[in-house]
Amino acid sequence: MLAKELIEKAKTVNLPDFIETVTGQSALRGSRPEKRRYYSPFRDEKEGSLFVSFKNGIWVWFDFGVSEQNGGDAIKFVMQLKRCSFKEAVESLISFNGCDVALSETGDYHRSDAKGEKLDSILYAKSIYNKLPDNNTSLLNKYFTERGLPFYPEMGCKILNHFKDKTRYLAVPLPNTKNLRGLELREIVNLSQELTGYCERKRKCYGIKTLWVLKRNLSQMIITESVTDSLAGDVLLGLNEATLVALNGVSQVNQLPLLLKSVRPDKVFLALDNDCSGREAQNRVVMILNEFGVNVEVIEIKEKDLFRELCLQKLMHKDAVNLS
Repeated sequence: MLAKELIEKAKTVNLPDFIETVTGQSALRGSRPEKRRYYSPFRDEKEGSLFVSFKNGIWVWFDFGVSEQNGGDAIKFVMQLKRCSFKEAVESLISFNGCDVALSETGDYHRSDAKGEKLDSILYAKSIYNKLPDNNTSLLNKYFTERGLPFYPEMGCKILNHFKDKTRYLAVPLPNTKNLRGLELREIVNLSQELTGYCERKRKCYGIKTLWVLKRNLSQMIITESVTDSLAGDVLLGLNEATLVALNGVSQVNQLPLLLKSVRPDKVFLALDNDCSGREAQNRVVMILNEFGVNVEVIEIKEKDLFRELCLQKLMHKDAVNLS
């Protein structure tokens, strides 16, 4: 693909989707499909000053929170957000749309097949999710409450009955329902099976494996390895309004800087798995948070992960009640 064609394509990438994915925020009240307002990722603010509009077939943005009007197309937005070159911004936008590209020696862009057809994977995950029924609220509520976890309908979880696997999965959209790029599937088993690690043999992901983000109060954030760990931290730490982030595996640590460039919490509560890979990832996350000047508190846990820590505390409480 010629460089000029790819540049024009980058300008048409859905900028609101990009912003909401990397920042974890949603369009503010009063936004319209063709014109949306956000909190600016370039500063801390209480009133959204970033406006994104679809004009003449491309997405443009303007930041009215500075003395001089600042804005441009999607490429300029990514350049300013990531502090990167024009070339890197184009590649980032095209990659976000599911294509891997690189600049050739001739100055043209070509598609890289190293990671396969990302766009097809994303579209497949979206099609699977959209076909799933929305009438399993009671079953979903039971799944979470039986584990002592809060049930948040806004997570958009659904039930997938996989006939080939002969398995029923909990399907969690990644990073959220509005910007679905992946679908994490976790086999629904009873609690004892889950605690013994049985369900580790029945997990898969459709689409792209990304961070999971439940955006709430952006000043505080809980970072864990899994979604259930994040929800357990919600209970154990009593931070019912903190933004929850799950890495969905320690290999996703490299995605944190992009999130932190847009969402800068005052404090992060970090609780990764209590094993070798978890402790190694913990050190990497602490370094990243320190580079961004974010205050971090590492939560010490006795069990393998925060979810099992919650289960242990509930069991100890139950035993204490029975003894009394």
